[in-house]
Amino acid sequence: MIKRNKVSVTKISVQWGEMDAFNHVNNVMYIRWCETARISLFREIWGEKGINMKGNFRRKWSRSHIG
Repeated sequence: MIKRNKVSVTKISVQWGEMDAFNHVNNVMYIRWCETARISLFREIWGEKGINMKGNFRRKWSRSHIG
């Protein structure tokens, strides 16, 4: 059995506000682009339903008395 690697490609255009006065891209943008590509990959794998999973993590407060 041959394992094949799947590749995901996300095309992102550089926006005007992501550059400085010398037309250099701000270093933070590389991290943001990685985050954008990661979310795009998750959408490819799980679709919108997997990205927007809702959880009920809220606990109800109750009174407790010791002693």
